[in-house]
Amino acid sequence: MILLRSREMSGLARVVAIFGAGRIGLALAGRIAVRLDLEGEVLPLDWSSRGGQVRDLGAIARSIERELERPGGRLDVVWSAGRARFAATESETALELESFERVFGTVRALASNVPGTKPRFHLVSSAGGLFEGQRGVEPDTRPAPRRPYGRLKLRQERLLLDGTGIDGRRIYRLTAVYGPILPYEGKGLIETLGYNALTHRTTSIYGTPSTLRDFVWRDDVVRFLADAIADSGTRCEAVATLASARPASILEIQRMIESGLRRRAYLVFSTSRADRADITYSPALAPPGWRPADLSSTVHRICREALGGRRDRPWGSRGSANLDRPPPNGGTPWISTLR
Repeated sequence: MILLRSREMSGLARVVAIFGAGRIGLALAGRIAVRLDLEGEVLPLDWSSRGGQVRDLGAIARSIERELERPGGRLDVVWSAGRARFAATESETALELESFERVFGTVRALASNVPGTKPRFHLVSSAGGLFEGQRGVEPDTRPAPRRPYGRLKLRQERLLLDGTGIDGRRIYRLTAVYGPILPYEGKGLIETLGYNALTHRTTSIYGTPSTLRDFVWRDDVVRFLADAIADSGTRCEAVATLASARPASILEIQRMIESGLRRRAYLVFSTSRADRADITYSPALAPPGWRPADLSSTVHRICREALGGRRDRPWGSRGSANLDRPPPNGGTPWISTLR
């Protein structure tokens, strides 16, 4: 996990604990570090064993408590973790739910142990998991998850909303997030198509050419989350669905990639019917301050950057640590300092 904190010379204690060092967590850490002038490090957190995780969470809690002993303590916790994907099994999602419960319990204990601390919890959830197969999802549309993954996300949301000891709760339901075309990051449809086209590989697709999905640019998501965290006066008692409300078919994405990279993208479609259903969203879902980028222009930009070999700098500041480079030996990315 990534722990960001105020510098020693700062008068007030500001702590941001980010559980999940994937493409959203890392980019968010960099943006928050620059915006709030925080320094940070990666603290170990065992995701494979209960005993190891309990031990590591205890050490993390002690580190946070030391920071919050300074005046004006403010703690924001972000959950963007999880190895479970859309096709995860019940056993995989059950393990992830246990991890979430332990982290959430640790945060609630911190609120009790450190007087005056009223932590805010920011949960990254999944609109696709909650509304699979639904078209034109509106603000009053009820989640109806079809898979263990969607049920996991709904359970996490309910645990957060029902929990006590938390000053602010905000849930971010994301549609399909895409980022730069990089060989070492987790990849969704757009990045996979782009990377495979560059490396002359065929992409296996679950769906049909006409299947509709909603795509949002990673940096737009990160900016929105950073704004909510930086605004200390906001209680964040809300559920925000971050969607472009501009559905695109798989065939349309293929044509964008081919145009941007100036080469063919080869696809093989699965015969399974499980992933053929469209998932689309109404513009009425857009929360205040949400400004999604244009899909076509952003896809063409990341294609140009991939062709030019540009290294991704998600926070774009001079002196930032190279968190965008592949982790050594395939391990967890590290941070010595974020500035």
